[in-house]
Amino acid sequence: MKNNVSSLQSFSLGLKHFSNTITGRREVGSDFEMQDVKAKQIIEKKIKFGLNKHLGVRVSRVKLSNMENDRENSFIEMTMPITEIHMNAMGLVHGGSIITMCDTAIGTGAYFYANKFLDGAGMVVLDSFTQFTRHANINDVLRVVAKPRHLGRKTQTWEATIYLGDPKENIKVAHTVSTVLNIPNEDGDLLSEKLKKLGKNFNINTMSKEEIAARFDKYSEQWEFLTKISEYQKNVIAWVAKQANTLKQQISCNNTSNKFKVLDLATGSGLVGKALYNVLGESSNIELTGLDISQGMISKAEQLGIYRNLFVHDLDKKISQFQDNSFDLITCFGVTEMLHNLETVLLPEIKRLLKKSSRSQCWISFQYNDGKQAAAHQGMKTFKEDEIVELLKKNNMKVIQLEILKNAYLLPDPSGSVKPVPFCMVTCCLDE
Repeated sequence: MKNNVSSLQSFSLGLKHFSNTITGRREVGSDFEMQDVKAKQIIEKKIKFGLNKHLGVRVSRVKLSNMENDRENSFIEMTMPITEIHMNAMGLVHGGSIITMCDTAIGTGAYFYANKFLDGAGMVVLDSFTQFTRHANINDVLRVVAKPRHLGRKTQTWEATIYLGDPKENIKVAHTVSTVLNIPNEDGDLLSEKLKKLGKNFNINTMSKEEIAARFDKYSEQWEFLTKISEYQKNVIAWVAKQANTLKQQISCNNTSNKFKVLDLATGSGLVGKALYNVLGESSNIELTGLDISQGMISKAEQLGIYRNLFVHDLDKKISQFQDNSFDLITCFGVTEMLHNLETVLLPEIKRLLKKSSRSQCWISFQYNDGKQAAAHQGMKTFKEDEIVELLKKNNMKVIQLEILKNAYLLPDPSGSVKPVPFCMVTCCLDE
């Protein structure tokens, strides 16, 4: 079950023992109370590691064992004493500490429900919204109470409220609402099954471009979910957001009113563009253009409403839609390993389209050759660091930054075992 749980709820992996330790659905009265005592003991043990151990989160009360029939009175309560490690630069409790506390309580309750009442299912958080109502200071003790709003077979909705100090005073600090997707247990490992289907019979050496486009058309409706459970969003898209924050500082220093034009190659459903727009926003005067081989993916990206232009395009062919020196930033993720004409077409086109400016950059990924390729059976090309540097150099581009993501995303190898695929994430510019 461990692959079915989001990273922010990783502590709850140990709760898989609920189905063995706390069984049955027909118990009443004191039986439920006894189950809650056992649940609290298990949670207390499993929560004492990682981030929660570092932050000092502790379980104080649990009433979850009858939530299928008594949702209104079900809850989990945790506490966290505020120390220096929780503070921000202004001397107040860091918002991340508060959000983590809410997420911990919600994740525990949601996993308990999915595992106990949905036949050993897992869960993943789809979205979360936190509203802050007041600050907290060092030496305060925060108390979070998480309660289920909706408990369904497909989704759950939970709310968590953080209080300050004495429960009798009822002083609210923050309130979080999260939507949770239940992941049904299919032979104990739905993640593996989903990803096996994703990679089944996919080989760029034997598939035509039309077949590849059709495959991604099929994936497009579930792309948000697939990139979440495969951890692509957690790793690759998080890297994009990090780079965007650095870029934002550079743009603000240049103090220009000109459009900041971005070409997003292999757009997919628009995850990269969304990450850029969320960080840069309208303040940078950003203008997004996207290209992808799949009409289905382009349609999903169009729904975001952030791209000015979107085109269906095969990146093994020249990009004739645009003039030379058109873009300030070109992004290209998860596609170089699939191309037949990377060196002769795509890289020369990136060089041609990138503006000759000190602020212009290209962010591009290469599937990294670490000798243990999970996706090699799909005909994917892999690259070593020196090969990447030399490849870019041949096209008059120099590396500014090169970072290895050992776990860019998860994919089954030929044996069916889910393994991480490493990426080499490169920031480069024109060397002219």
